[in-house]
Amino acid sequence: MPGTDPSPFPSFPNLSLRDAPPSTPHGQPPPQSQTQAPPSQPSPVILSVQEGETVYQRLLLVYGRAGPPHTQFEGRLTVHPPNFPAQFWPVVDTHFKCLVPLEPGQNLIQFEYNGGRTFLTLHYLPRLQNPPLRLAIMVAKDSPLTFDAPPNEQGPGKNDLKAAVAKFRCTAYIWQAFMAEQMFRNGFGRRTFRLEEAWLPETLTNQADFLRNTAEVFIVRSRLTLAEMHEPERAQQYRQTPDTPAPNKESMFQLFAQALDDYGGPFDRDCYVAGLILDSHWDASRHLILAHAALGGGGGHRRTGVFGSHCTHAWPASLEDVPASFLDTTSTDEEILANDAQECGQYWKAANVGMGAFLHEVGHLFTLGHTPSGLMSRGFNNFNRTFMVKEPGFQPITPTDEAGAHWHRLDIIRLRYHPCFRLPTDTLALPASNTPRDTTVYALEDGVFIKNPLGISMVEVWVNDRYRFHLEYTDESAAPRNGPARAPAAILPSPGNPLKLNESNAATPTQLILPYSELQQRGGWSSEDHVTLCAVSVGQQDTKVEDFQDFTSKHSLVIPHYEHLLVLKSAQLGGGQMQNTVPFQAVGPGGFAPLSRGGRSLPPITHLRIYSGWYVDGFIAYLADGSSVQCGQTTGQPMEFPLAPGESLSQMNVNSGGWIDSLEFITTNGRSTGWCGGSRGGTVKVLKPPPGYQWAGIYGSGAQWLDSVGCLYTKM
Repeated sequence: MPGTDPSPFPSFPNLSLRDAPPSTPHGQPPPQSQTQAPPSQPSPVILSVQEGETVYQRLLLVYGRAGPPHTQFEGRLTVHPPNFPAQFWPVVDTHFKCLVPLEPGQNLIQFEYNGGRTFLTLHYLPRLQNPPLRLAIMVAKDSPLTFDAPPNEQGPGKNDLKAAVAKFRCTAYIWQAFMAEQMFRNGFGRRTFRLEEAWLPETLTNQADFLRNTAEVFIVRSRLTLAEMHEPERAQQYRQTPDTPAPNKESMFQLFAQALDDYGGPFDRDCYVAGLILDSHWDASRHLILAHAALGGGGGHRRTGVFGSHCTHAWPASLEDVPASFLDTTSTDEEILANDAQECGQYWKAANVGMGAFLHEVGHLFTLGHTPSGLMSRGFNNFNRTFMVKEPGFQPITPTDEAGAHWHRLDIIRLRYHPCFRLPTDTLALPASNTPRDTTVYALEDGVFIKNPLGISMVEVWVNDRYRFHLEYTDESAAPRNGPARAPAAILPSPGNPLKLNESNAATPTQLILPYSELQQRGGWSSEDHVTLCAVSVGQQDTKVEDFQDFTSKHSLVIPHYEHLLVLKSAQLGGGQMQNTVPFQAVGPGGFAPLSRGGRSLPPITHLRIYSGWYVDGFIAYLADGSSVQCGQTTGQPMEFPLAPGESLSQMNVNSGGWIDSLEFITTNGRSTGWCGGSRGGTVKVLKPPPGYQWAGIYGSGAQWLDSVGCLYTKM
């Protein structure tokens, strides 16, 4: 559907306001002079990249204009990359998009249209310091090494393992280009992941046969036979009926993890893996894609995104195939090919789903969740629009017409600090592997206090499980923009620095106070709504505050005879699930200054006796009024710790899992009990009242030994 051009060559557009990037020098948007109308000759005009720019991916998406303005026509742009065959891309009503292959170092690229030529110099700098995304194809123990394809596309080099490798490699480089473009449009530079590469036969072009550094595709073999893989219960889309068995066998995701384990290095250490299941097969009689899973995530040392090969027949195997693949209107024969979710009725749609939905799963392995729009919703049906200026039934496609082919802003902020997406200009150092990463959330009288030692990059607000708004705390959004790259490490309210919900106040603060009243004013929810906060850390961790409206009341307690005090509870460390566990509560500020707010004073804790051995058995808290509270058991070796006049508890350091392995109390004078208990090999978690609050006591539970502990606190 051709449209009219109100101006000859409009400036390069941003995404919609929903995903609008901040104005920042880090993103290096094209200068205004590059986006103005070109002279009358038909030389192509490049709008999306600057002359002399440095990029970090092998394929660069370029958008520009060529040909006479204010006209409707179709043509062909020729791109001459260095040391690579010429590439041809459609031009529609002056608009063009193309994927330009680069080699490390300086690249002089020629763009040609109807005799007019434009030259562009770019520098490609591979980010070898960043952890790579590795590509792997899993095959059955007795696999025929083929994937589903129409009869005319079957045979050697068409639907065999060699073809699958070429198609997977090409798709992965297209993903890389998409990532870089999206990060750039959002103002964060051309950030993208790198692929593990090796000196291999080049398949990104079908016009030449030579070796070069290109993406390596590992072939990992499953322990299972093809028949075992094709058992219906293993398929992700399998649904049990009264006449069929329950899905009680290993899933395809689990089988892929097993195959990676069996393969060994490089999958036996920290890694990111995109996995294609070669032996997926459409069973028309069952209307089921066998041996298919669309899943991403993981834990431990490996994160994985897997996808079946049922749409691979529609993927491009080389750059020359990309335009044709995204324009192929051949109907899908559902007797031999899957029409996944009824969204793959034509081959170009199958290419979108196969490549885009696979990238959705790769997004999950990069910690992305489901978002209101974009690829992490179901925007992958428009994946082609990023790279093409036309599709069947719609043209021209400008960058503002790409619909679902984008990362939502929530995705962008998560990727900003991901270790796979680092740029040379980044100032925030990668944390050591043993650095504490956990986010701690404390209830306040009106809001929450969030703390993370690595920094907080974003806070999301969801109402009734639907996205409402978010707050950004990135280097790019930090103010002042012309000042230091790193702003102060905390955003805390004070008379001279009142808290405002302004993302530009600080970059990746380690402490953050979010007042309920201000969030509610911005979010506009009612008392009946379910509100969830999600704090995203620089270390790629999500920490949710469920039932935000009731968070303070659920984390508060009333002490008999001291009803005037609102005492709040920290998060509980340890599982608290041991058999016959008994809860305890030792109330007192941990010093000789009594706690009082307009009424009777709480007697302070004056002495601790801690019992420990392999674990922390328990302790006795002695109060100033002569009373004491037993917390857990009094077995094990006792350790006495009296508090001096004017000395209070400052923090509690804890090593815990299902129970309390060890703990340490620190006082306001800097004194320490030393570590009490056994193992201290895990990550230390710190319990400490938020700013403006003081210790009110300790709570938890114990059986044979302590299985949970937390701190009590109240406003000063």
